[in-house]
Amino acid sequence: MLSEVISLLINVVLSGGLIVTLVTIRSTRKKAQTEEKQAEMDLSKTYVEEFNKNIVKPLNDKVEELSNETTGLKRELSRFRKAIEKSKNCPYVASCPVERELQKSPKDSGAEPRTQRAEPKDDKR
Repeated sequence: MLSEVISLLINVVLSGGLIVTLVTIRSTRKKAQTEEKQAEMDLSKTYVEEFNKNIVKPLNDKVEELSNETTGLKRELSRFRKAIEKSKNCPYVASCPVERELQKSPKDSGAEPRTQRAEPKDDKR
């Protein structure tokens, strides 16, 4: 910066070119502004990269993990529902310990209790 000021003074004194001096000052000022904007852009880019690395990527990984877990739980719940639906036709439903547990669980959790199933018709085997 000091060398630029000295250079400007020499230009004014030796050449007497005020226009040259003004052009030099203007170009120096523009160059400084451009460098400042570039530094700000580089800093912003660094902030964005750090934000993505430290916040966005871990959150995306967690969302994907939870999505996979949810898919698995849905699959298991579907299988469970199918098994319950098939149990309606079971000839041993009246004495089934699993059926008794299923009837107790909703009461314990405060949910609406299940209705008692009708006794199965005797299968002729």
